[in-house]
Amino acid sequence: MNISVLATHTGAVACLLFAAPTFASSAPADCNAKRQSIEQQLKYAEAHHNSHQAAGLRSALANVNQYCTPERMQAERDAHERKLVAEVDDDQRDVNEEREKLSRHQENLRQARDDGDHQLIDKLNKKISKAQKELDDDERDLARSQRELDEFRRAKP
Repeated sequence: MNISVLATHTGAVACLLFAAPTFASSAPADCNAKRQSIEQQLKYAEAHHNSHQAAGLRSALANVNQYCTPERMQAERDAHERKLVAEVDDDQRDVNEEREKLSRHQENLRQARDDGDHQLIDKLNKKISKAQKELDDDERDLARSQRELDEFRRAKP
C-alpha cells in the first residue's frame, strides 16, 4: 500500500494520512486497520534495516494516531466514490458521443451509396472503421470504470 502525507497548509498543521486512492478490499477500512498496516510495514522496514522507510512510516503512524477519525475515513471513501461515479459518467458520455458519430457516418454512407459516390463511400468507410474502434475503446473504458465502482461499493464497510 502506498502511504502519503499531505503537507501543511499556510503554516497550520493539516497533515492527514490517506491510503492510496485504490480502495480494494485489501485497503484499510478504518483507522485501526490503517494503523496495523503501517505498524506491519514498519516492522518489516526495521527488520530489513531500511531506516529511511522506517522514519517515513513512523511519521505516517504518528499522523494516523493524531488525525485519523472515522469521520475522515468516511469522507475519504465518499470522495473516492464520487470520483469513481464521475469517471463512469464521463465514460458513458464518451460512449454516447461515439455511438452518435458512428450513426451519422452510417447514415451518410447509406446516402452516398444511394448517390453512387464511390469516393465518398471509401472516405465514409474509413470514418466508420475509426469511429467503431473508438467506440470499442470507449466501451472498454466504461466497463473498466463501472467494474471499479462496483468493486468499491461491494468492499464498502
